[in-house]
Parts: sequence; C-alpha cells; structure tokens
Amino acid sequence: MKILVCATEYPPTGSGIGNVAYHVVEQFKKKGYVCEVCSPVGPDISTGSPRLINFFGIVGILYYWYNLHKLLDNKNYDIFWLHNPILLFRPRSKNLLVTYHTTYTGRYPRRKFYTFLYWYDRLASFIEHYAIKNIPDEAIFTAETENVTAELVKLGVDNDRIHCIYNGVDTDLFKPIKEKNLVRKKFGLPDNKKIILSVGRLNEVKNPLKLIDIFTHLSVQNNDIFLVFAGKGPLYNKIQKILKEKNYTNIALLGYVPQGDLPELYACCDYYILLSKYEGVPLTLLEAMSSGLPCIVSNTLNCSVVLSAKCGISVDTQNIPFASRIISEYIQFNPAIASENARNYAIKNLEWRSITRQYEILITSI
Repeated sequence: MKILVCATEYPPTGSGIGNVAYHVVEQFKKKGYVCEVCSPVGPDISTGSPRLINFFGIVGILYYWYNLHKLLDNKNYDIFWLHNPILLFRPRSKNLLVTYHTTYTGRYPRRKFYTFLYWYDRLASFIEHYAIKNIPDEAIFTAETENVTAELVKLGVDNDRIHCIYNGVDTDLFKPIKEKNLVRKKFGLPDNKKIILSVGRLNEVKNPLKLIDIFTHLSVQNNDIFLVFAGKGPLYNKIQKILKEKNYTNIALLGYVPQGDLPELYACCDYYILLSKYEGVPLTLLEAMSSGLPCIVSNTLNCSVVLSAKCGISVDTQNIPFASRIISEYIQFNPAIASENARNYAIKNLEWRSITRQYEILITSI
C-alpha cells in the first residue's frame, strides 16, 4: 500500500500537525507501508512556501493546497492522508483519510476580545466551511479531540464519519526521573521549590499574562512555588519587561528550549500548567503526562484528557482569586497518585504504537 501524506508542516519545523504525521509515518514504514510526505519542507515532495504560511497564514495555507490539485489525482497512490486540508477543488480520488487537529470554526469565538485575530479566524472559518464541502462523501475523518469532532459536525460532517484519535507521545523519551535536583542545576532552577512548568509559544491564545496574574495571587498563599516559562513568541518581550519591572524572583523565563533538552526539563519539575483559551490536545500536555507531572489546565473541553486520566484539575481562569485558590489547594494536597495516573495513562493510551494502530485500522478499511 502506498500512502501520500499531505500537511502544511513537518519536522524539523512546525508543531502538532507535523508531529502526528511524522510519528505515524515512521510507525507505518516499520509495518511495511510505503509513505511519501508532501509538505512545504518535504521530506519527499516539497510544495508551497513556509515563509508565506508563517507571514500570511491562511493565504500561505491556501497556496499549499492549491499546488496539490494534480497530486491528489495521482493514481500511483492508494491512500491520501490529508491534515487540516483547505481544498478549493474537489479531488477525484475517494480514498481519503482527513485529519483535523483544530478548526478555525472552534477557535474564532474565543478571540472576540482581539479584533484582528477574531475577524481573521472568522474569515478563515468561512473558507474552511467551503473547503469541507469539497471533500468527497466517501472520505473518512479523524478528529484530535471530542471537541474538534463537535466542530466538524457543525461544519457539516456526519458524526458517523468521524473517529476521535488523540495525539501521541514518545513514552520512552518523556519519563520521570528520581534525581530532580541534579537536573535543575542545568536549567538554573531552585532545588527547594515546587516548580510549575509552562511550555509553549508565548501568544495570546496560550494566555501567559493571565497565568502571571493567577500565579501572583497563588504565590501569596504558597511561598514555596516557582513558575517556569519555556518558549518564545510575540509576548516574550512583554513578559520579560513585566518580570523586570515588578522584580519577580519566583518566575523564570527560559525562552526557547531545544527539543533535546525538553525531556529533562519536564522531568525535573513538579507540575505542568496550561491556561490556554483554545487548544486541541497540545503535545506539551501529553509530554508532561508521560513525564509523570500532575496537570493544571483551563476548563477547555479539549483538555478533558486530564480529567479522564485523573491526573490533574481544570480551572476557570476568568475568576483569578478563585482559580488561584483552587490551584493552591491542589498543590498543597500533593497529589502523588496524580503523577502515577498521568504516567500510566500515557503508556496505556498515548504511546505512538497504539495511536498508529488506530490510524492503520482506518487506512485498511479505506
């Protein structure tokens, strides 16, 4: 069986979409499937422009999918696996597996306080709605979460055509360690504090400024906690300025952390926190769970995996004092069982071989 995998991102660039495509493709190859990957950076077929996608978003994405017009009609492939496609044409092939990691339709309502981003995502959602109509009725869909499933139904996809398959994680790479203090020295982190880790791009969707506000209240109730940001983004300089002006001594801004150092960073911390306004199932959350970290997340439905695994709590970020109190009580409880639950759930449900098997069942049914 020969599979063409189409995605707007792929390692070494990109994040969640490319991560899923890469790991499943590598597992497919071990099983004997022939896979070719088409993305703006290849590795097998390169089309579109990474620069255009980075600077102009939906315009660059449309350009990428426009260039696939002839490729998606190529009879040399048995299956076409499309990640978040925006198709302005109707492919002739019916052998399509279509994976949605997030949707613009689910995202734009949460941007209502950011005028430009709101209207950008709303416009993109109209294009998305049109594009889904171009996907043949015989195509099978997968969604990264139950919430994305609901968003696809809203876009007109029959629920019985959608299969929910979570993101995955390398449980052999991301795992707990015993000697945390030895690793903390590498990152310049204190060895006598409970460290809460936030990993991800510093933008308004990830809500880092709200996290600082909540942590400020939280640190009044707990003087033995320490917050760590790992990542860069458009809000990096603003956060750096805030930390300097207010002389925070219990918050560290690490900036970009190389992928090779992330397993140790997770493992040397005590808690993981994610207060995003909208998410799929973020890779960083799964890496934290695999590392055995209890997880504190905002009450977005896409992070329901934390509650399913019984490895953390979800909080309403709108009420800052209330959110900080809930988090404070959770930390004081010192949930060792949550750490065990996180690790066990990752091994049982999120390991890449298990995730690949779910995709393989759908591929073979097509």
